Amino acid sequence: QSGYFFQIDIQGELDGEGVKILVKVKERPRVKDIEFIGADEVFPSDLREKIPLKENEVITPKKVQLSKEVILKKYRDEGFFLAYVRFELDPVDTETNTVKVKFIIDEGEEIPVSKINIFGNNEIDTFELQGILDLKESGIIESGVFKESAFETDKQKIVGFMKSKGYVDAEISNDGTNWEIKWENPKKKDKRVVIVNFKVVEGEQYFYNGYTTAHDMTLAPNNMPLYLNKESNPIGTPAEEWKPVYDLKYLKNLFEFSDEDIGEVFDESRFQKDRGSINEAYSAKGYLFAQVIPRRKIIELSEESLSRYENCSKRASADGIRECEEEFALLNIAKLRKIYDKNKKYHGKKFIHVDFTIRENNLAFVENIIIKGNKKTLDRVVRRELLFKPGDLFNSTLVNRSRERIFNLGYFKEVNFNMRPGSDETKMNLIIELVEQPTGTVSMGGGYGTITGFSIFTQLGENNLNGTGQQINGRIEFGPIRRYLQISWTEPWLYDKPWSLTLSAFYSSRTLFVGATSITENNNQGIKEAASYERAGV
Repeated sequence: QSGYFFQIDIQGELDGEGVKILVKVKERPRVKDIEFIGADEVFPSDLREKIPLKENEVITPKKVQLSKEVILKKYRDEGFFLAYVRFELDPVDTETNTVKVKFIIDEGEEIPVSKINIFGNNEIDTFELQGILDLKESGIIESGVFKESAFETDKQKIVGFMKSKGYVDAEISNDGTNWEIKWENPKKKDKRVVIVNFKVVEGEQYFYNGYTTAHDMTLAPNNMPLYLNKESNPIGTPAEEWKPVYDLKYLKNLFEFSDEDIGEVFDESRFQKDRGSINEAYSAKGYLFAQVIPRRKIIELSEESLSRYENCSKRASADGIRECEEEFALLNIAKLRKIYDKNKKYHGKKFIHVDFTIRENNLAFVENIIIKGNKKTLDRVVRRELLFKPGDLFNSTLVNRSRERIFNLGYFKEVNFNMRPGSDETKMNLIIELVEQPTGTVSMGGGYGTITGFSIFTQLGENNLNGTGQQINGRIEFGPIRRYLQISWTEPWLYDKPWSLTLSAFYSSRTLFVGATSITENNNQGIKEAASYERAGV
């Protein structure tokens, strides 16, 4: 089942009072090299990175099949639905038991989108939804190439857009959301097109009715607050001196929604930002494990529901009256009454009030920093861009800046930071997941100048030499009048300090024509060579 052997022979023979078992195996070859033939529209490096079959590993039928599926999926994501992949092996090198693998790819053609249909939206305009999509119908301006990855992204965009308009329960229905390939002209059958269908469930529209924010003051068995920070509240601190990291007034000022917005559409994206702003504030202080627990309470704007809170005195008990009066204030019943009396269009609409409960929990310290995905780039090149180290207090501001610094190197197309629990409740491990990209550059060109004449040039560069972060660049320019050679090398971190060192050298030669004599000028150091003098007569 390991797949490492394609022939296994087990034999047994008597050996005294026992049995001797002899297992003969023949190993499958290892991969010497992987070649992608016909991969023009997709970078071979991207395919090589994604497939499970790797160089210097044992080749198995399962890995080959999975690799073909990965390649086809990549092409589907890029819009090549007619792509075809087959697999070939060169003869096995018997001395090293290695083999060269070839994936032969017929990319086919890109298929355009002829029509995008959106069903189920009653209030939000279809054209408004189509405007936010990555997929476009093909036309004079838009190529409209279909990509399955864009189709999946567009489903999330539609839901997000509808939620931002107050349709909190909006979703995409799997029944009716699909794409299909058809002939543009069923009679001619000369061109294929894609028809895309999105079926949405809109739901009701909700409106904003304020926030309530509070710290979780649940008591532990020792009568100390269980979820309040321990740094400012050690055991034995009197209740009147309990102190949270942030007071509620400060947190309230972080919100995008305010009390003046009561009655506006409940924008789910603004709500998520407000919730995230609390987490971000605590993370910046090292409280990575802080929790923000939202609880939503929905009130239908009707005479019946408003009257239930306005007539608290009719409650049966004193506790019931007190609870009713507290809810009257927290749920902004007075403001809702004004909205109800002023505008009939809100009658029967539903308003959302959110209670944020905050659990501060413990400080978090960085226990380990683990780097993954850097096949070429050395670990130290990544670590020197970090603004923190193991043992430091977690700081989300420094983490975000460090992520930007690594991405700005230009060596990676993806930089993701993930947090994992550490050895105890106060520690966490930071996982840095990287996806490398090509860092070399090649450019060629030519030009003409009245002084320099015609010339051609080639310029080569590598911004991450051998994964060290060093940069090397070279340029060669050649023409009948001008010749130029230049090379430079840069170390951006000299002795692992943020000091840079650049060394460069160049050679320049230019031929000057003065009447019947031409001279060659090298590096502006004087005349190095005189051309022959010719005289012609009648």
